[in-house]
Amino acid sequence: MHSTKPKQADVILYFALSYLEEYHDARKASTSINPNDNLLAKSASRDAPWLNPPSGRLKLKTYVAVDTMKEITSCGAVLRNCSSDIAAAMKVPFRGCFKPEIMEAMALMHNLKWLQELHLPLHFMEIDSLLVVKRLQSTQMPVSDFDCLLDNISLLVSNFPSAHISHVYRSANNAAHLLAKFVLSVDTKCS
Repeated sequence: MHSTKPKQADVILYFALSYLEEYHDARKASTSINPNDNLLAKSASRDAPWLNPPSGRLKLKTYVAVDTMKEITSCGAVLRNCSSDIAAAMKVPFRGCFKPEIMEAMALMHNLKWLQELHLPLHFMEIDSLLVVKRLQSTQMPVSDFDCLLDNISLLVSNFPSAHISHVYRSANNAAHLLAKFVLSVDTKCS
């Protein structure tokens, strides 16, 4: 049970498998004797495969790409089902280059607004910014521009009561990564 709502068995299984994979990756990294083996173990954990969400659930992957020469940031998002089929995809270019955590948060905010406008459900969100994930999950209330942006994201997430956010490495986020990169190569007009 989590709070007062019991989680469904397929959701518990998904989380258990994810945590087990993280545990094995961490254990491999910490038990290495050869420093080069440790580096290989760390890079292997970064090459984790994309895991399908449980049946009847949707997972959102987001990614940000930046063209510093043109001062354009692009975010891509891919929403997939349990069969790894794409349920929806979007891209948004916008002017400016900001700190990486600001760009990741802005991308997540745009993607949540997009899903809300389309009335699509959301169960899992995966982004490659560990800082954004940790700050969204934190109970502390610091005050900064970044935290104000995260407050807006938290309000948007409240529209998806069963949604869970987690960190993934870029290698497990390839479709959204390629979409965001593609936008930079073709879109030059931003709002």
